[in-house]
Amino acid sequence: MYLSKGAALVLFWCFVVLLNLVSARFSRVGDLLLLTATLYIFVVSFKANWVNRESFAVFLGFVAIFAIYTVSTILNPSIAAAIITTQVMTCAAVFFVFYANAHRYSDRADAIVVVFVFLVMALMLGVSVDLAGKNVYSGTIVYLLLFLSLLLQQGSARPSRRIGTWTFIGVVILGLVFDQRAMQLAGLIALVAFWILLDLNHVLVRWLGLACVVALVLVMVFMTAGIAGFSINTIDDLVVEYSGRTAKSGRQVIWPILVYFIGQKPLFGWGAGTLPRDVIETTLSAHSYYLQILLQTGFVGLVALIGLFLAVAKRYRTVHSRKDKYLRAYMWSCVFLIVFHASSEVFLMQNNMVVAVPLWMLLGAGAGLFGRVPTELEADSGARIG
Repeated sequence: MYLSKGAALVLFWCFVVLLNLVSARFSRVGDLLLLTATLYIFVVSFKANWVNRESFAVFLGFVAIFAIYTVSTILNPSIAAAIITTQVMTCAAVFFVFYANAHRYSDRADAIVVVFVFLVMALMLGVSVDLAGKNVYSGTIVYLLLFLSLLLQQGSARPSRRIGTWTFIGVVILGLVFDQRAMQLAGLIALVAFWILLDLNHVLVRWLGLACVVALVLVMVFMTAGIAGFSINTIDDLVVEYSGRTAKSGRQVIWPILVYFIGQKPLFGWGAGTLPRDVIETTLSAHSYYLQILLQTGFVGLVALIGLFLAVAKRYRTVHSRKDKYLRAYMWSCVFLIVFHASSEVFLMQNNMVVAVPLWMLLGAGAGLFGRVPTELEADSGARIG
C-alpha cells in the first residue's frame, strides 16, 4: 500500500507507543512484538534504499552497538538485557525512517500537526508506564521542540537566526520550568554554539566545539565522582546559593561507586542488563548514560557509541545553499546539547524511550536533509511501505 506524506511515520510512532503499553501491562509480549516490527522496518529500509551509501556508516554504528549488547546478553542472560537490545534496534529504526522521509516535511502546517500528535502520544505513554516525572516530560517536550524547529527551518524560504535562537532559548526556559539544571546548561551551550557556528562554520570549529563539550562532560564526571582529587564542592556551593538546591542530586553518592565497579571490569562491563541496583543497594539511576553504558558493556560499548555519534555528526556537512549553512549550524548545536544532556540522564537508547524516540527523530531527519533523497522517495505521492 502507499502512504501519503508522513502517514507512515505517524503509524510507526503509534505502533511503538501501543506495543510499549502492551509491554508495560502484559509482561514482555510487547517487547517481542516490538522487535518483530523493528526487524520489518529494517527490511523495508533496505528494500526502499533508505540505508544507502551515505547512511551506511551510521547503520554500522547501530549494528556495532546492537552486536555488543547481543553478545553481552548471551554471556549474561537477563530480561533487562534483552529489552535494552530491542530498544537499540528501535532507535535505529526510528533514525532511518526519519532519515528517509526528511524532505517530505517542508510544509509548516503539516509539521506542526504531526509533531502535536507525537507530543500527545509521548505524554500519554509517560503517564501510562508511571514515568510521568519531570525528567521524562521535559526531555520529551525539548526534543520534540528541537525536531519541530528543524522542520520549520527546512520549510522556511528565507532562513534566519531567529528560529534557531528562540528554539534554544525555549530549551533553557523549559529547563527553568521543570527545574532541570542540566537542561538549562545544555540549552545555553547549544545557543552559544549556534551563534558561533553561524559565523565560524568551519569544520575545525565544529570539531573543536564538540571536543570542548566532551571535555566539560569529563570535568563534570571527575569532579562529581571525586576522581584524581577533583571536587565539585565549590561549584556546588554556588549552585545552592543560586537555586537553593544542590547540583549533585545524588550523583556524588552513586557516581564514585559506579566508577569503582566500572574499574573492576573496564573492558566488557558487567553485562548488558546491569543497572546500579544490581551492584549496590540503591534505587538511584546511573544519572549518566555514559556511566551506565560503561557499567554494562565497558569501554568497548562506549567506543561503539562514540563511533555512532561521530558517524551521525559527519552527516551534517554537505552544503548546497545558504539554508543548508543554517541547518548545519543548528544540527551541530543539537549534537552538542545531546552529548552534554546524556552526561546527566539515561535516555539515549534505553530506560526513557519516550525521550529517545523524538531524539532519534531529530537526528535522523537532520541527517536526511543533508543526504540525497533515495530514488524511491523522490515522488511526492508517498513512500512504499509494504
